[in-house]
Amino acid sequence: MANSTLTRVSSDWCCHLLGNDTLVLFLPFDLSTWNLSKGAFVSLLEYCEDNLPVKRILLCLDKNSIDETTASCFKYIGFCFLHPDSYPRNIDPQKVFAMVYTI
Repeated sequence: MANSTLTRVSSDWCCHLLGNDTLVLFLPFDLSTWNLSKGAFVSLLEYCEDNLPVKRILLCLDKNSIDETTASCFKYIGFCFLHPDSYPRNIDPQKVFAMVYTI
């Protein structure tokens, strides 16, 4: 169900459950393919809060493509920067910029 909700945000995004408490969203490295719908994205967050047993949502973006404006947009919604020392071990902090939303 999370995948169908995610598709309403953008068909180019994907998600994976990490452990029992973290939903990881991978945004495409090509920012022009985001097709972001803010309303649908907020609905995704609400769906996760109400229907999934997750405690946090990890947003992963290409470290070389991220800019301050994009990071600020996600920060406005409630995401915080995740320190590279706190990244899950299967996510490379040299390549990925991550933000976390705590439920």
